[in-house]
Amino acid sequence: MLEYWCNDDDSAWSQDNDSQIALGSEELRQTGLIKNAPILAGHGHRIRRCYPVYSRGYKTNLKPVERYLSGIAGLTVIGRYGAFKYNNQDHSTLMGLLAAENIADGSAHNLWAINTDYQYQEDAVITRTGLVRRSRKSLSIPTPTAAAALRPV
Repeated sequence: MLEYWCNDDDSAWSQDNDSQIALGSEELRQTGLIKNAPILAGHGHRIRRCYPVYSRGYKTNLKPVERYLSGIAGLTVIGRYGAFKYNNQDHSTLMGLLAAENIADGSAHNLWAINTDYQYQEDAVITRTGLVRRSRKSLSIPTPTAAAALRPV
């Protein structure tokens, strides 16, 4: 999944889906992450004002939703809309990596724990072998294994 953020008055907002999918496909291929794997399909979806807006007490209202969704076998909710989190790209990337480990390796990373205590991934760096914490006390999120870590091209 790729995300391009823009305002609704930017030219990218009104660009047709085929052009955006072609751009995303080309940029994804340039990263080297998918090598020559075929890209079978693409879909464009525009969401205005895509960041969640919190109100006082929202965590109390969100808790039963979190419990319910956590009880559905095979369902992985991540990102701004999936987990109703004001995630930055680093949080969403980490959620994706840990979700992949949960699915591929049977890990049990608690994705709801990401970005809950205002601890940001800027406290860590991505290296050839995975996410490295700069300070163990400042980041309480599990480090992805090397199998799911981002690797430089």
